[in-house]
Amino acid sequence: METVRAYSRGEYQRSGRELRFAEFFMVDRLIRNMAKTIQAQVADLAVTNSELNTAYLEKEKANLQLVNFNDELERKVAEKTLALSNSLFREEHRRSMLQSLLSFSHDLQTGDIIETVMTQVVALYPTAGWAMKTYADNKNQWACENIDKSRLEENEIRPEEHYSDYYCLPDGDEYLHCFKVKNSQNEIVGIIVMQYAKLKRDDFEVISLFIRQLSAELEGRLLNSELARIAITDSLTGIANRKAFDHDLEEHIQLFNRYPKRHFGLFMLDVNGLKRANDNYGHHMGDALLIKTSQLLVETCRITDKVYRLGGDEFAIILEAGDRDSCSILWHRLEKVREKINYACLPNGEHVEVHFAVGYSSTDQNPADQVCLVADKAMYKDKRRFYEKTGLER
Repeated sequence: METVRAYSRGEYQRSGRELRFAEFFMVDRLIRNMAKTIQAQVADLAVTNSELNTAYLEKEKANLQLVNFNDELERKVAEKTLALSNSLFREEHRRSMLQSLLSFSHDLQTGDIIETVMTQVVALYPTAGWAMKTYADNKNQWACENIDKSRLEENEIRPEEHYSDYYCLPDGDEYLHCFKVKNSQNEIVGIIVMQYAKLKRDDFEVISLFIRQLSAELEGRLLNSELARIAITDSLTGIANRKAFDHDLEEHIQLFNRYPKRHFGLFMLDVNGLKRANDNYGHHMGDALLIKTSQLLVETCRITDKVYRLGGDEFAIILEAGDRDSCSILWHRLEKVREKINYACLPNGEHVEVHFAVGYSSTDQNPADQVCLVADKAMYKDKRRFYEKTGLER
């Protein structure tokens, strides 16, 4: 029993002891019980180990999912951050462009259109090449910035051949983006070319807004210019009218007062026989006589001289740098013209008796504020002399 108890305590080294048969069975049962206990513990340990392995695999799987989730989260955060940065940049860029457009609108109203446009577009896209021309002044010449004019000639930019207001031409690694400038009647009044890579939507919208603003301003400029021209142009003859004469005469007087050596001359003219032509042939003939008279006066004068129709049958000529000698030369040329008393005729070839009276004065003969009065008196004196000489009725 001591041996069994020793075995149960784990003391297996009991030398010199012999077991009886009953003790042997007791030890056998003890060992079998111990084996069963150990087998149960091993089985439990195996189950626990399996559960731990399963839990470990689940943990590794969860860790892998967590890592993938973190990577995906970081990627999405990076994408959202980049998108937000790009959005903020575009918004700032758009705000900057809108401010530039407001400034551009003001500059257009006060400065040269082409110079203002080229300055503005280069400021908006400094890395792009730009070219522009307008058809309003009939010069049809390109204004270029950061672009070789030969590139435009090689690609033959012809806006009239393209249906759309915008078209694109390949130019090596880049493109020539062509924007038509059109008025409210859908007529092409200009073209702007941008040498650049492919345009993004935001860039296209901003440039299109810029083009529309330019179109409106250019049309307004042309309209104002035409209205200003009409305001100082005689509708019948196409030469300057009384309003232009009063303005120019005042300018010449002020200029002469500042620079007394810069003389100018003044001619006053009146058509003789206009009433008779109207009575005999109708007012259309009188209009034809006035148009013919204005043409002859313009052809007779120098380029620096300016002819005006003051109203009715009265005309005037201002000679820039016109002293008495210059006035005398012009007077002799006018004499040769009016020697042909019948210088106008009907479409059927019938001649019409017409003539004009002339009077002139210059600032080296009379005070600047008196030249108009002196020339007018000389003209009426010449007019009386004509009717007295010819015996014609007025």
